[in-house]
Amino acid sequence: MNDGGSMDNKLERFFNKIEFENNDFDRSKIDKVVVNTSQESWLVYIENTCYVNPESIINLINKCKKGIDGVSEIKVVFINNNLSDIDKLNYFKYLLNELVKKSPSISSILDNEINIIDDIITIEVSSTIEEDLIKKETKKLIKKLEIFGVKDININTRINEKLKEEIKESIKKSKVKEIKIEEKVNNVIMGEEIKSKVSTIDSIIGEDNNVTLEAYVFGIDVFESSKTNFKILTLKISDKTDSLLAKVFSKDEDEFNSLVKKIKNGNWYKFRGYVKNDQYARDLVLNLRDIESIPSKDINIIDDSEEKRIELHAHTMMSQMDGCVDAKTLLKTATKWGHKAIGITDHNGCQSFPDVYHFVTDYNKGKSDSEKFKALYGCELTLVDDTIRIVTREKDYDFYNSTFCVFDLETTGFNAGGDDQIIEIGAVLIKNGEIIDRFDELIDPKRPLPLKIVELTNITDDMLKGKSDEKTVVKKFIEWFKDYPMVAHNAKFDTSFLEMCYQKYNLGEFNNTVIDTLELSRALEPEYSKHGLSQLVKRYEVPWDEDAHHRADYDAEGTALVLHKMFKKLSSRKIENVLELNNLVDKKDIHKYGRSYHVNLLVKNKTGLKNLFKIISYANTTYLYKTPRILRSKLNELRDGLLIGSGCYNSEVFIEARSKSEEELRNIIDFYDYVEVQPKDAYTHLIDSGDFINELELENSIKKIIECTKDQGKIIVATGDVHYLNKEDKIYREIIINQKVPGGGRHPLCRNNIMHIPENHFRTTKEMLEDFSFLSDELRHEIVINNPKKIADMVEIIEVIIETGGVPFSPKMGDSRTEVYNLVFEKAYSIYGNPLPDNIEKRIAQELYGDGILSLVKDKVKNDNPKIDDKELDNIF
Repeated sequence: MNDGGSMDNKLERFFNKIEFENNDFDRSKIDKVVVNTSQESWLVYIENTCYVNPESIINLINKCKKGIDGVSEIKVVFINNNLSDIDKLNYFKYLLNELVKKSPSISSILDNEINIIDDIITIEVSSTIEEDLIKKETKKLIKKLEIFGVKDININTRINEKLKEEIKESIKKSKVKEIKIEEKVNNVIMGEEIKSKVSTIDSIIGEDNNVTLEAYVFGIDVFESSKTNFKILTLKISDKTDSLLAKVFSKDEDEFNSLVKKIKNGNWYKFRGYVKNDQYARDLVLNLRDIESIPSKDINIIDDSEEKRIELHAHTMMSQMDGCVDAKTLLKTATKWGHKAIGITDHNGCQSFPDVYHFVTDYNKGKSDSEKFKALYGCELTLVDDTIRIVTREKDYDFYNSTFCVFDLETTGFNAGGDDQIIEIGAVLIKNGEIIDRFDELIDPKRPLPLKIVELTNITDDMLKGKSDEKTVVKKFIEWFKDYPMVAHNAKFDTSFLEMCYQKYNLGEFNNTVIDTLELSRALEPEYSKHGLSQLVKRYEVPWDEDAHHRADYDAEGTALVLHKMFKKLSSRKIENVLELNNLVDKKDIHKYGRSYHVNLLVKNKTGLKNLFKIISYANTTYLYKTPRILRSKLNELRDGLLIGSGCYNSEVFIEARSKSEEELRNIIDFYDYVEVQPKDAYTHLIDSGDFINELELENSIKKIIECTKDQGKIIVATGDVHYLNKEDKIYREIIINQKVPGGGRHPLCRNNIMHIPENHFRTTKEMLEDFSFLSDELRHEIVINNPKKIADMVEIIEVIIETGGVPFSPKMGDSRTEVYNLVFEKAYSIYGNPLPDNIEKRIAQELYGDGILSLVKDKVKNDNPKIDDKELDNIF
């Protein structure tokens, strides 16, 4: 770039080429030129380092539109990285002046106050007429500002009430009362002005003769009959409560074409017509009589907090069947809000990285280090614990000569590490297929049972009233089962409550061997997708009454009989001892059976980027099973340069917090570099599903995670698990969730008992702070603002796509060109002989065309035909 007044050499040559003379571009330069040879067009990027007269820019654009010899179109894109607020206002006032030329009645607006703060231009107006006109032209003004290189600007209006009253008083005092001139902006596009009451689309349930809606257009389709002059305009409209098709039928070509030009995608309109079942659309359609343009009802969300948060967990559309926002929109919003970074953590891949990298690189051009925006590149993966969990604390027990205690617990809830407790213990002792003893005790929890537990277990408060307490019954149970090996279906749940009782009541240590029939079934019959107790009793033909299911004694007996039949099946494979069970799963197949959780990875540096690519490759190849997976051991091996975060509600930390003691939870947390918690409404579906009884229990679990993370010396952060941009965009994710997942199956959130899917929009700082209002001000400020910044500061600005100046990363393979040449000609000689016929030699040269190869072929032709000269050789090729 030149410091003096001389023009950049490339730009000067370009201006000479298009015959353009102007001295306003002395401090400008060409950033790059993109040539499209197939369309004979150029895309020229010009970087202005200071304010350039807008008329000069317009003149240059108009000059380029005419093209030059051999180039039909030249488009110029201006990049302005160093504009002051005054410069931006000058460009805006220029456009405003052009607007006034078209509407002289609002010329007074040029004398009103116009200011700019944080890229928001506020125009003072003196009437609603002026306000409506500005709002109507807002999108056009913003687009025109982008022509000058002014981006990310918003335009607001503010009525000056004092000026408005002064104008009213002036009119009243005027002596000329006979003539009253009132200018009214005509917003009617078709038919008449609409004054009827407005309804919402979601309130339309059937045919209706008179319906008025306010909605925006998100799709336009024009149909013209080839047989008649009949024309149909179909609009897709939405008011964000629902969507609807709206149609206009016409035979007047001029009127129809005029209407098509006036309707624009994204604009808001008032529509009036009648709703009727359409035989072609096979749905209700609004047949339009009147259309009127109205100001946009889109809400401009800003983050006005002095200290801004950083989102560390965001998904884009590259999260298959889950993300609903494109990367650039997400980044544009983050930068507009003044956030300094964002973590992009798509599921199972990194396809969004190029878009993210290019956006951030362009955004940061010309900015100081303190002004730059940082992309945190990451990925959310399924982590598989590659520890075999069929048997815990293995010992030598023969299947047929040992006695096994098969047990089942019913509880007040699912949170063993919280306030929940046991309400029933049912167990049987089984030896060689024969049940030799039983244990069945109800427990009084001294509090009412949640309704969901009553519905699930058929145990009522009256049944428990007056029964022994938990401590008494558990002590009795321990004395009963002695040191027998213990068996349960999904033993992780039952043993968590039993172990918690040992701790609560100082009953010693639970050291018995434990066999989990759920994990055993997965290893024994991997061809089946379902391994619930209801499925196993049918599979093994065990008598079963589904209505009695979820009572501890009944479930324990069913599990015991299933266990015996599993032992028989194992015997046929020459497996007859508990010590052999964990060997059922080959280490190569451990990723199919291990307990799985979600985990978030963020790249700290180039080493981490390389390791992330390796991890994603392993997950999508070696460890692919239904979905991409990564073993904990492999992740640990490749964690250099990465930050490992706990993830969402499917994370190990969040899941285990419900059943583990504080000490056990701290041990789990130790694996992670940082731990995430999300707002309560990101977990609402877990209350629907019964994982949490109520919101208070959910709050307590979040508090427990925060406390244990801080105790362990790890970083706790609040994240939004972002899947869509705005609150109202949730409907798009709901649609995706209810679709079939590629490869079969359903989305994890598509369950009959889930009434509310999580709220996963992109939250402002104020929103996130409010979502954690159940914490102290100091603590929520720490997890929402301070700690995410700590994580972002650990991450370097990474060059994800190496800038090579257009040189491709094609592999270089020694003498590959000569090798290809020799292979081709040897094959040709074997077919056609040596020397080759001229036409064959020419065809080979055409096929091998490329730098170096062609010259080799030409040399070969000259060697075989010494008399041929260079001119004749060029004519051949």
